[in-house]
Amino acid sequence: MSNTVSTKLLRYKEAVRFTRHGRRSTISPADIDQALRVLNIEPLYGHSSANTPTFRRAVPQHTLSQSVYFLEDEEIDFDKALREEVITVPPPVRYAAHWLAIEGIQPLVPENPTTSAETKSTGATQGSSSPKARKQGVPTSATNSGATAPTASAATLVKHVLPRELQLYHDRLSSALISGNERKRTAALSSLRADAGLQALLPYLIRWIGETVVRVLKGEGASHVGDDGSDDEAMFGSDELDRAKLDIMLDALKALLDNKTLFVEPYLHQIMPPVLSILLTASLGSNASFSSFDANPPSRHVRMHAASLLSHVLNLHGPTYPSLGARVLKTLILGATGPGRQRGTREGALRGLAALGRVAAGRALIGAHALKTIEGEIGTELGSESIEDLVQGATVAIHALHPIPTPAPQLWGEPQTRPLEPSSEEDRILLDKLSEYFGQFFTMRVIVEAAHAQWAHGLLEAIESSKAEYLADAAASTK
Repeated sequence: MSNTVSTKLLRYKEAVRFTRHGRRSTISPADIDQALRVLNIEPLYGHSSANTPTFRRAVPQHTLSQSVYFLEDEEIDFDKALREEVITVPPPVRYAAHWLAIEGIQPLVPENPTTSAETKSTGATQGSSSPKARKQGVPTSATNSGATAPTASAATLVKHVLPRELQLYHDRLSSALISGNERKRTAALSSLRADAGLQALLPYLIRWIGETVVRVLKGEGASHVGDDGSDDEAMFGSDELDRAKLDIMLDALKALLDNKTLFVEPYLHQIMPPVLSILLTASLGSNASFSSFDANPPSRHVRMHAASLLSHVLNLHGPTYPSLGARVLKTLILGATGPGRQRGTREGALRGLAALGRVAAGRALIGAHALKTIEGEIGTELGSESIEDLVQGATVAIHALHPIPTPAPQLWGEPQTRPLEPSSEEDRILLDKLSEYFGQFFTMRVIVEAAHAQWAHGLLEAIESSKAEYLADAAASTK
C-alpha cells in the first residue's frame, strides 16, 4: 500500500505544479492529464474538465440498503453516429531536420519555402517600367503580360558572385598554365595541387579546361604568344602545340583531383568528358615532326596520359559512385568494337581498357572480341603510323591480362627467355588458341614478337581460367 500511495502522491504533486502554473486554486482533470503525460504514463480517458460528470442515484431494492450513485452515460443514436462526418485527429507537433541549402542551391523539399512569392515580386518589379523606358517605347506589364507568363513559373537561379581577387587569380592561373614559361607552369600546377582556397574557383577552372580541350580538338585557338613575345605556333607548329596544350590540361585536372581540400564530386560529370575526348578522339596529329618530347609530346603519350588520369579518377571516386566505372567501361568497349570507329579512337579505347585493369581488358578483348573486330578493318596499310600506334595499344591491353614477368638474373651465356617457334608443334597449337581470341595479326605482332614462350603459356592459362568471368561481364556491360 505504501508504494501505491507514494506513486499516487507523486502524480498528484506533479498535477499541483500545473495548477500553480495556471494560477488556479482548484486542481482540474486537465492538470492530472498533463502530469501523467510528463511522467510518461498513459492518461486517463473519459474524464475532462469540459464535460462535468453527472451522477445518477440508483433506487435500492430494499429499504435497509444504502443508495448507490453511478455515472450516467449519454445515449448515442447509432443512425446519427453513422451519418456524422468523421473528425480526423491532427498529428502531434514533431521536429525534423532538413537541408536549407546544399552547395548554395536550395533543394525542392516541402519544408523549404517556394519561389512563387519571389517570382511574383520580380514580375511586379519588371512590370513597373521607368519613365525613361516608357519614353523609349518599352512595353509595360499590361502589354507584355503574355510574354512574362512563362517566366513567372520558372525557378529563380542562384547567382554566384566571384570576388575580384579570385577573378584576377583565375586569369593569372590560366595564363600561366598555357604560357611557354616552364617555371610559371610548374608554379601554377603546384598551386592547383596544394592551395586550400580554390573551392570557389573550382567550377570556373573545370569549365575553362573543358572549353580549352574542345577548342584544341577543333583546331581553334591553338596558338598563343609566349612571355618573350614569340609565337609558340611558329616555333613548334600547330599540331605540336595542340598536343602540348592537351597534356597541360590533363596535368591541371590531375592537380585538382590531388588537392585534398577540394570537394570535386559534384563536378565529375564535367571532368570526365575532357578526359574521354582526349583519349577517344580520332586524331591528335602526326608524330613525325616532333623535335622535343617536353614541348611536343607524341600522340601516344597524350593518350597514355589520359588513360592514366581516367584510371586515377575511377580509383578515387569509383567506390563512391558504382555506376561511374560501368558507364566508362561501356564507352570504352563501344569505342574499341563499334563499327566505323577511327584507328585513333580504337587505340585510345585499348589504352583506357588497359589502364582500368585486367577485368576491363578481359571484357573487351575476350568477351567482346575487340582485337578480332579491329583486325578485319586494318586492310593493307601495314607499317603505317596509325597501325603501329594501334599495335602498341593492343600490346598494353594484352599485357593487362597477364603481365610479362621480370626476367630473373641468368648465368653468362644462358638465354633468359625462350622465343616462340611457329614451326614447333606445341608452339603452333598455342598460337592457334591465342588467335581465336586476338586474331592472327595481333597474335603475330604481339605474342610472337614478345619472344617469351613462358609468358605466352601463362597468358593462355590466365584467359582460360577467367574466361567465364570475362564473358559474363561483357554481356552485362554491353546492355
